[in-house]
Amino acid sequence: MSFDMTRREALGVLGAAAGTLLAGPLPAMASDNKDEDSTSDAAKGSEPGTLYAALPGANSNWGFVDVNGSWVIEPSLGTIAGVPGGSCYAVPHVNEASGIRDNQINENMEWHGGVFDGDLFPATTADDKETWGYIDRTGKWAIEPQYLYAACFINGFAIVQDKDEDFHFITPKGKDAFGKLDCKTVTPFFEGYASLYSGDGWGIINTKGEWALASAKDTTSPYKYSAPLIFNEGKCFDDFKYIDTSGNTIFEFSEKDRGYTNRLNDGYKDTRPIFKSFHQDRVFYGHRMYDAQGKVLTDFTFNDFKQVIIATYQDELIFHEDLCAAKDPITHVWGYIDKDGTWVIKPQFKVAYSFSQGLAMVLDPASDNYGFIDKNGDWKIPPRFRLPDGNAGDLSYTFDANGRVFVVADFPDGSNSSRMRYGWIDTDGNWVCSWEY
Repeated sequence: MSFDMTRREALGVLGAAAGTLLAGPLPAMASDNKDEDSTSDAAKGSEPGTLYAALPGANSNWGFVDVNGSWVIEPSLGTIAGVPGGSCYAVPHVNEASGIRDNQINENMEWHGGVFDGDLFPATTADDKETWGYIDRTGKWAIEPQYLYAACFINGFAIVQDKDEDFHFITPKGKDAFGKLDCKTVTPFFEGYASLYSGDGWGIINTKGEWALASAKDTTSPYKYSAPLIFNEGKCFDDFKYIDTSGNTIFEFSEKDRGYTNRLNDGYKDTRPIFKSFHQDRVFYGHRMYDAQGKVLTDFTFNDFKQVIIATYQDELIFHEDLCAAKDPITHVWGYIDKDGTWVIKPQFKVAYSFSQGLAMVLDPASDNYGFIDKNGDWKIPPRFRLPDGNAGDLSYTFDANGRVFVVADFPDGSNSSRMRYGWIDTDGNWVCSWEY
């Protein structure tokens, strides 16, 4: 199997760029604008021990700071799994297995790239950026570097790839849980199940490493699914129906409903409804919104003159804090709807992302910069940011439980338009820590 070199190389993009950083310690970044650039105080009610990936200066390596921007793990790591603004979880896969969406995995787990809030984190040494192991919260190697690939621990297991390019699940002690996996790629465990791809189909195993659900019942081959099963809120899409974690059908789409996914016109982008996950008991399918029992909560609007279908909203994301970003099909600008499909914040932004900590990142049409609004649609943090590179989907642009989010901004002195500031801010827009290049 050929390894996805593009993905592996991408993990070190920001690390490589660190060679052009300005020399000096991690700065508090004083500025003429106190509100924008002051260092934040300790986060109230923060998650204990959460660490954030950061770079200190020129020719630097990755390290981790706490919620206040103080170094906890000194910069000594060559690459890390999940750089700030990037994908925390990324599956190495061959082209035939492109059914896995790293974005969906990150969104379902509500993970933010560059955030270390477990017991172990995948990384490499500065001298050997191709061999992966796991550091503990002090920066010591809990599992020595020995893998071609190492993913974050999810629900007690981590996916690794050995030097022979075979996949395994390991435990936090570094023990091989089930031995070599007979697959070309594999997903993490979601609510008790992981999906293995053989090249011809997907099989499902449980946390004992046994074939499960329909895979355990098929006498010809366990790889009987056409797509991975990624459970969220106890439900998963499987062949035009949603099933529970016992494999029982919760509800199934009618032939008419299935047809809607192929009849939408300009603006409909998601042609793979198998990846629709429930969030807060709501899911979109073919631009209808359904509840957990399969009841249709919204429907289409028809333009009788043009005889075309116009969706009520387009490019819908996921519900967080009871609101969902949606794009008006007529004006093609973004706003927010509630669980009944009613506009709560009228469409007015060029781009909009999910709410977290009462704030949402949106693209201001006037300045063409990103900022954060509250649930009234008012600016809480004025638009002055760029979109981070290597994004991991919607959750890359939301505040975590500590009220921290990774952002990119133009360098404030205006001396060089290509010079940017990278770092973490709090919910008041203050820099917690930052670096430049």
